[in-house]
Amino acid sequence: MEGAGAMSIVDEGMKQERPAYKRVNRRKTVAIVLLVFIVVGAFVVGIFTMLGRSDAYKLGYARLQADTNAMSVLGQPFDTGIVMGSISTTNDSGEAHLNFAVTGSKAKGRVFIVAEKSMGQWVVRREALKLDGDDKLIDIGLVDSGDQPAGE
Repeated sequence: MEGAGAMSIVDEGMKQERPAYKRVNRRKTVAIVLLVFIVVGAFVVGIFTMLGRSDAYKLGYARLQADTNAMSVLGQPFDTGIVMGSISTTNDSGEAHLNFAVTGSKAKGRVFIVAEKSMGQWVVRREALKLDGDDKLIDIGLVDSGDQPAGE
């Protein structure tokens, strides 16, 4: 029994409390990590939402709908995915490079839009549809360009 008591004294002596700066409150850490993920996620969703509501996107979407060649290849109804790319504006001028997935009843693909804003009006400079599994680009709006200005 004497040995058992000696062992417990040694064990207690070996236990050292960690300094306060090394103690981690796990709940606070988890809450901070979750908050960071929520803030970053909200920021990313906000950017994609802003691109999808832009006049450059709306103009390109309208041109896609009006293009009989693209509609015959895709099939109706069609649905679009998240808008990605960039929009840069300074006062009444700017440029947009956007792309989004499109899925129709016959085919799937991706639409690419290059637009320019001048004197407060957006004009699509080039828009093309690239079907999945095909390297060929189908230009949108070449016959009837539909370059209708859209104010922002």
